[in-house]
Amino acid sequence: MTNLARWACFCTWLTLGSLPAAGAAQQSTSGDGAAAGVCAAEPATQGSLKRADSQPARQCAPTAGSATIATADDPTADGPATGSEVQAAGGTSTSPDVTAADLRRMEALARTVTIYRDTWGVPHIVGTTDESAMFGAAYARAEDQLPEDEPFFLDALGRRAELDGEDALDDDRLVRAYRIPDLARAEYETAPPKIRALAEAYADGVNYYLHRNPGVRWQVLERFEPWYVFAFYRLDAGPWLAGPAEQVAFRAPAGPANGSNAWAVGPSRTASGHAMLFSNTHMRFNVPYEFHVKSEEGLNVSGITGYAMVGLPFVGRNERIGWTVTVNYPDVVDVYRLAFDDPDDPLAYRYGGGYRRAEQWTETIRVRTGSGIEERTTTFRRSHHGPVFEAAPGEHYAVRRANQAGGSLFPLYYAIAKARNLDEFRAAFELGRLVYHNFVYADVDGNIFYLYGGAHPRKDPRFDWERPVDGSDPAAEWQGTLSIAETPQIVNPASGWLQNANATPFHASAPGDNPDPSEFPPYLVREAGPRTLRPLIDSDGNGARARQSRRLLAAESGLTFDRWTALAADNHFLSADEELPGLVDEWKRLAAADPARARALAEPLRLLEAWDRRGAAHSVATTLFVRWREETLAAIENGPAIQDRATTEDRATTEDRATTEHRGAARGGKLADDRTDDDSRDPGWSRVSALEAAVADLTAHHGTWRTSWGDIHRHQRPRFREGRSYDDGAPSLPLPAADADLVGSILTASSERPPGARRRYGTFGNTYVAVMEFSTPIRARTVVPYGQSGDPDSPHFFDQAPLFVAGKFKPSWFTMEEIEANLERRYHPGER
Repeated sequence: MTNLARWACFCTWLTLGSLPAAGAAQQSTSGDGAAAGVCAAEPATQGSLKRADSQPARQCAPTAGSATIATADDPTADGPATGSEVQAAGGTSTSPDVTAADLRRMEALARTVTIYRDTWGVPHIVGTTDESAMFGAAYARAEDQLPEDEPFFLDALGRRAELDGEDALDDDRLVRAYRIPDLARAEYETAPPKIRALAEAYADGVNYYLHRNPGVRWQVLERFEPWYVFAFYRLDAGPWLAGPAEQVAFRAPAGPANGSNAWAVGPSRTASGHAMLFSNTHMRFNVPYEFHVKSEEGLNVSGITGYAMVGLPFVGRNERIGWTVTVNYPDVVDVYRLAFDDPDDPLAYRYGGGYRRAEQWTETIRVRTGSGIEERTTTFRRSHHGPVFEAAPGEHYAVRRANQAGGSLFPLYYAIAKARNLDEFRAAFELGRLVYHNFVYADVDGNIFYLYGGAHPRKDPRFDWERPVDGSDPAAEWQGTLSIAETPQIVNPASGWLQNANATPFHASAPGDNPDPSEFPPYLVREAGPRTLRPLIDSDGNGARARQSRRLLAAESGLTFDRWTALAADNHFLSADEELPGLVDEWKRLAAADPARARALAEPLRLLEAWDRRGAAHSVATTLFVRWREETLAAIENGPAIQDRATTEDRATTEDRATTEHRGAARGGKLADDRTDDDSRDPGWSRVSALEAAVADLTAHHGTWRTSWGDIHRHQRPRFREGRSYDDGAPSLPLPAADADLVGSILTASSERPPGARRRYGTFGNTYVAVMEFSTPIRARTVVPYGQSGDPDSPHFFDQAPLFVAGKFKPSWFTMEEIEANLERRYHPGER
């Protein structure tokens, strides 16, 4: 699903460009070049953007006398609100930035919004206008997770080092190199009036919450600026989409761990004659935020945001349509070799028969240190292809990322939210904002639709775009962007079903219904394993989740909504069907060659053979199979089991300091217990050796290999606001799911084991699971891993967890009748 790429720098930062420093000559640039940095690409796991463990979110009151009071002579002046005005509003003035005009505007908006909290704490925000709905959405989200949002926001603003210090400096440099803050400010200034007004209303909602709750403060930010919205919807740049051979100056990026699942079935496959949709985004468990916004202007959309995205769902539904996304791997990032060889001008690089000149500028970044805030200056350089980095002395490259200058995703998701049918949904992509992602869609008219989305560049096919190309050759320039009609897509296939699980678009449906690869440029689709560094994705671009999805959908007909819901939590391990026969065959051959060695594994083999091949908390066979697959993968990668690898996450965070970084996720690996042997494997018996290692580790760390999966694989929400992480001594629930890329199930949860802990705790996988039937009104069920609120004292902190671990769902109420019938609280923003 949606991925915030984070790179760990290991080279010298060069001048990477955006805007020149004050007084410097502005160089004209062309193209959509993206910033790279003299940096090693190392995308963070989906949940790594969090508060630092050493800096828990402060809940502090303002210093006495910090508020500036306007004179009573002119209470209508646009100065700070007077004490009497604030008192009348029922709050306390704490910020000199809240002017009397601000307060009047915010109070007026608050009166036009009603927030309905249902019995699961999910907010349904109803406003008279789209702007008032956005205002309410901001206020409700701040109520639920203001402290949790700040690290995500700081990432997009290039200010994370102000919170996390030196370890975040390279991240901030990368964001500045990409010009995200500058481009966001410019986009805000030039946005259509409606889009700008929505951003302003969202900012007002956050700032009004801060004003009305003076004891709640961010650690770094003081107020929310409207242009932040555009920065937040730009951060997901996807530089990890560079191919393996293009990563000349990068550590191989893992990309998004696991990805997501998306299915749609048409009326021909259902008992009711209505289309159905399954949305299964995979992110860090604490990331999704579920909400519903409705206005009298026609905005009426329910779904989730994640990370820094705010205000509008990137996955969801309105009254007529629903959509979901998965990550795809299009070739939308290219690397260019540059020659800076003019002895008289260090900024000149070869192009055509002559030279072009790079632009250069410096920026100052604030960094938290033990003695306070320090300022660090970085010089950046940018060619017309994009930002420049130096892989080695004299070896320069520029990285170009599609649609870097094309604008944020915010207008795209607004258009999708307002779409009433398939034509309007498709038209939203003509805005040209998307960079990558698959979309799967269904509607009340019975349509289902798949799109291999992205800003796909049109390129000269004579070049090998999997490797750096000559940046001096004009023929290597991109030649515009493919139109939506020129990209892989499927509308209403004869099979009646569609799926994507981060795999190739050429197997999104049944044979005969899929796009023909020969009709598309050879550089367009990059899902095959060798091109994405994902060894559990086969050479045809398919992983176990995609294979399992096709197997399930092809076999189903006459689907009821209950059956559709059950399929969304399918726990069958397809990899067990595919891999266990090889293990059994190898063991039988071992029994003939070395009977004593084979006898030691006879009982584990017996359990695996008798197992129903479904993940279950009570199952010892589930534990054996998962651990065997982990050890098998470790052997394939010629290294120790995943958890023994050094955790090199330089910028530690609250969750990640206390747990092992989810390093092997995109390669299908998961955390094994600490190894007790030297990882010596008998190459002649690789499968048997992996099982021996799994049995030995389980025995060493749990006293017996007969350990049920739910005993060691747990679900817990740490009290991060209090600086507390995962704890074997704290309450937790058995978590029956496993890593789906490893085991081939639909239900998925990856885990991490904190240092010194006995158990593993789920941190990543199913994060927002939704099933929908497009009747009138639409029926929907959803679940998130924890609950709606980040406040440990809230009843909605962990209330959805029992459903989540059981593969069950809560109702997703949408109509006012449903909401009113299941109401916990109704109020206007600002009311206690």
